[in-house]
Amino acid sequence: DGVALFHATHGNLGTASVLDESALSEAWELMAQHKDLDGEEYVVTTPRFILVPPGARSIEARKMVAQVIAGKTQDVNAFAGSLEVIEEPRLFKAGGPQPWWLAADPNLVDTIEYARLEGQTEPFLDQRVGFEVDGVEIKVRHDFAAKALDYRGLFFNAGANPA
Repeated sequence: DGVALFHATHGNLGTASVLDESALSEAWELMAQHKDLDGEEYVVTTPRFILVPPGARSIEARKMVAQVIAGKTQDVNAFAGSLEVIEEPRLFKAGGPQPWWLAADPNLVDTIEYARLEGQTEPFLDQRVGFEVDGVEIKVRHDFAAKALDYRGLFFNAGANPA
């Protein structure tokens, strides 16, 4: 559609913030408003995964999904057990606030497609016995691609530094 994958027009871009109850509520509301391509029926895009870089964002995420025994109603963790935390070092952003993402269950909406070259289901492995050096040279190649198919199964928050 010519619009960036994460964009306000797509309803999958949150207000930059730390990972807390109000930020997750905003994400849930935005993802719940997605409709099909005709704009008539709502699409079930309930978040299942929260993707975070290691560090403070990861700790925030784990706290947001932890089971707690609350003494008062206001201490209940509304998001307990609702998301699986995926901590990925490659999501770490050097300098500035750390971002976070939500992703819907891939069984609910086709969000990202992973493809391989025809007939290449396994990595290609080749080896050669060395002549100049005692040993064996090994080459491994895996041909694949990944592409975002639908913005409705994803949500992005640029993050903010804790107050």
